[in-house]
Amino acid sequence: PGIGIDGRVTDAESGAPLAEVGITLYDQFGNFIDNVGTDFDGRYFFYGLSNGDYRVFAEGPPPRYEPELYNEVDCPGYACDVVNDGAPVVISGQGVDAVNFTLPWIDGLFFEL
Repeated sequence: PGIGIDGRVTDAESGAPLAEVGITLYDQFGNFIDNVGTDFDGRYFFYGLSNGDYRVFAEGPPPRYEPELYNEVDCPGYACDVVNDGAPVVISGQGVDAVNFTLPWIDGLFFEL
């Protein structure tokens, strides 16, 4: 299916794989390219990509994991800049494996109305 980017998402504390995490792929200018969800083993795949710089963002699964940009840049309240924060994933003739995320659990209070 062409060259691509793949990785795995795990819980930062336990190392357990996280299913149904949203993974979004952007180009070097922050333009949306695609999004996928992780499988039961926390894995995701983007195929059919061209050479270039990409940014990868992970969010979820609900309810309480901190969103993150690759490479380990926490985005509390989604307050991160896709272009300037994190590390680019560079494709140059071959795919990039192990673009992994370890998402931290957010402790917080729940209020009942």
